[in-house]
Amino acid sequence: MNVLLVQPKYAYPRDVPLVVTMPLGLCYIAAVLRNRGHRVGILDCLAEGFRNREVSGGQVLFGLSDEAIAERIREFRPDVVGCSAMFSMQYPQARRLCGLVKQIDPRIVVVVGGIHATIQPAEVLADSAVDFVIRGEADYTFADLVDALEQKKDYSAIDGLGFRDGGKVVVRDKTTFIENLDDLPLPARDLLKIDCYYQAGLAHGFLLTSKRNVNLITSRGCPGGCIFCTIHLMWGRRFRARSPENVLAELDQVKRDFSARHVQFEDDNLTFDIPRAKQLFQGMIARKLNLSWTTPNGVAAWRMDEETLRLMKSAGCHYVKFAVESGSQRVLSDVIGKPQKIDEVIALIRFARRIGMKVGSFFVVGLPGETKQEMQASFDFPHQVRLDWVEYSIATPHYGTELRRLCEENRLLLAHDLSDLYARKGLVQTEDFTPAWLEQKVTQENRRYLKHLAFHQPMTLLSIGWQVFKRNPRFVLGYLRRLLGGERQT
Repeated sequence: MNVLLVQPKYAYPRDVPLVVTMPLGLCYIAAVLRNRGHRVGILDCLAEGFRNREVSGGQVLFGLSDEAIAERIREFRPDVVGCSAMFSMQYPQARRLCGLVKQIDPRIVVVVGGIHATIQPAEVLADSAVDFVIRGEADYTFADLVDALEQKKDYSAIDGLGFRDGGKVVVRDKTTFIENLDDLPLPARDLLKIDCYYQAGLAHGFLLTSKRNVNLITSRGCPGGCIFCTIHLMWGRRFRARSPENVLAELDQVKRDFSARHVQFEDDNLTFDIPRAKQLFQGMIARKLNLSWTTPNGVAAWRMDEETLRLMKSAGCHYVKFAVESGSQRVLSDVIGKPQKIDEVIALIRFARRIGMKVGSFFVVGLPGETKQEMQASFDFPHQVRLDWVEYSIATPHYGTELRRLCEENRLLLAHDLSDLYARKGLVQTEDFTPAWLEQKVTQENRRYLKHLAFHQPMTLLSIGWQVFKRNPRFVLGYLRRLLGGERQT
């Protein structure tokens, strides 16, 4: 069958920077489909049209025009279109794409996957333009569905599949995950227009040593229980990892076939299996890959040691992010549910800086049960520990998370649209704080941190500021206007 996999256009809030990164999920699905004999194409509407921007209210829409998308679909003549809806806030664009496909040819089978389809399958299937949803890990599930459609066989028992049977919505639970990730073919990056990503230079995170950046994932699944996280809904709670040899083969490939110079390990738990991580880094050193790399999703300090950090540095890692989450040990342990000790995080940050690595951190504020004083511990943390960058995220009650359940159960959740589900928007109101106070507080603390860098680490601010500015000057200027011109908190 002819299968076209599509990443829709993206709508970003004006205070969130544009990210243009290779859609690895679609590339893996494409590789499996191709191995089974299907004709496959990938259309990344965002990457191929990243220069096109349309401002509407507080959002900016990036991507190819509907006319250009329709032309590409007609040109490919697909039997099946697979549409990615990785994040709930992007689902409206996915829904719009599905409608466009059916306008072109109502006989095209439309399949939607990603985290929103995983968590809200009935909502997605309520749209008549959608024929199937796939929940969670889709590499084999999608291929099984396409095989069944081609062979006109029964698909109703496929694991994790959602569909309509007459007027009834049927959704199968996702019960199985790929045991051996080495069995998967390497992602089909050759189906992408690679130069689009290199020209954009707008990868996840911003400390790139080269625009010729490639992202990859070496593991799936997270045993952690952080209340705000959706990872386990997509990949399960059991950590599964590719072998070091398999990952090294991919690194060899991206350098040889795509002339990559920089790599981003997008794992949620790159170092969870510390011995395996060390083998990977030792292999990178032994092969003299000479690739610089970063960890934009962060690494878990509770699965890290000094030897691993030293090997990461020797293997080419120049910037490591720690997912600290909170400066309060009580919030970490009793509210978030993260098995992490703050004193151990501080020791690792200081060690990483001693060996010459740049270090950044994530923090999440505004959780139910968190006080203003405990939030302040998070805001003060970067001032007490020398960091190169910090990101404060407002706790977002994504569908399917424990955080959302708690908010709904205790009536703490404000009314909102899917477009509000991002980490700069306050949606949770408790006795301790309001969303308006929290948004103003984060703005105030971002200003305070920039001043801290200007006075205490001016070269860091100039270096990072220049790298961000040259990749996305329009966003930086707009962000500074909003940040410096914002209302002061009273």
